[in-house]
Order: sequence, then structure tokens, then C-alpha cells
Amino acid sequence: MWTSAEGSATARLNELRRHFKVSLLVLVRRAVDFGYVDESLYRKIYITSQKSGSKKDEASGGNFYATLAVRNSRKLAKRVASLATSGNISLREAGQLLNTNPNNDVTAKQRALPA
Repeated sequence: MWTSAEGSATARLNELRRHFKVSLLVLVRRAVDFGYVDESLYRKIYITSQKSGSKKDEASGGNFYATLAVRNSRKLAKRVASLATSGNISLREAGQLLNTNPNNDVTAKQRALPA
């Protein structure tokens, strides 16, 4: 595959990375093992990947209400919220069905769901 890819070593690595669906770091390590690229390119890519991977000061996690519709089907979430607001099931049961905290506002759940 290396000989069939065209361009510079970096262009070949990027082409093969997309083909094999692996990270650039994994691919360049294997290329070094087989003697296709030198150790200096590996070190350069390794340092770059370490810098891009160390984003500790950014907050992790997402918006609960923005991802609610993705985690549960819209139809199920609307039905469970409807049952909970009408009193047919408890908020605790609704939370268990939707895998959410029952203390979350049910009306906020309904607002988060696309129409």
C-alpha cells in the first residue's frame, strides 16, 4: 500500500490513515517499523499529537438538555413526559424510563425535544 500511495511521506501517511481508519500516530509508528519513514518524522508527529491531546483546561461533558433527544427517541420521551405531567406515572419512574435524573424539570425535557 505504501508504494501505491502518491506524494510525500506525509501525504502518503494521511492517505493510508484514511484508508485503514487509524490515527496518524499509529500509522507513522508502523511506517517506522517497516522502514518507510525515519524516526525524526515519528518524533515530530508524536510531539504534535501529545500537544493536541492535552486539553485539560477545557470543560468536559455536554449540555444535558441538548443531548436528551439523541439519547431517547422523541416519541418515547414525549409519551413518558406526558404521563409524568398528568400523574399517571411518578417522576421517579419517568426518570428511570428515560435514564435521567427524576429531579430534572419535565417541562424542560419537553422544551428540549424537537417538534
